[in-house]
Amino acid sequence: VKARKFTLEDVEQKYFYLHNFPKTKIIYGLYENYKYIKECGYVVVVESEKSVLKLYSKGCKCAVAIAGHNLSESQATLLDRLNVKVILCYHKDIDKQHLENERKKLLTFTEVYGMIDEKGLLNDKESPADDYEKFKDLWIHKKKL
Repeated sequence: VKARKFTLEDVEQKYFYLHNFPKTKIIYGLYENYKYIKECGYVVVVESEKSVLKLYSKGCKCAVAIAGHNLSESQATLLDRLNVKVILCYHKDIDKQHLENERKKLLTFTEVYGMIDEKGLLNDKESPADDYEKFKDLWIHKKKL
C-alpha cells in the first residue's frame, strides 16, 4: 500500500510505502500486461503505477511501472528477459542523459527508446501519461538510445 505526504515543505520523496517490500524487484503491471507486451513486441516503462492505469484506460496495455526513475538491476533483468523493445517514458524533469544511463543497465541486444520532450509539451514534472495527446506526440517522436 502506497501513501502520499501532504506537507507544504519541499519533500524529496512525496510517496512512500506503508509496508516494507522489495520495490526494486517489482515491475508494476507486468503480470497483468504480459500477454499484450509480448503481442505488441514492446514495453512502455513509466515511473508511477498511476501512469500504468491511465495508459491502460486509453488502450495502451503495454505499460509497466518501476516506482521511480531509476531501474534496479532486478528490474533491468526482468525487462531484458521479455525480449521486446523497451520504451522509457519518464516525467519531464528526467533528461536524455539520465535515459542514456538507464539504457546502459539493460543488455546490449535490448532495443531501447526514450520518449524525450524536445518540443516542451509537458509541464514541469508532468508525466506523458497525464495527457494522452501529448503521450501520442512523444510516442511518434521517440528516439533510439
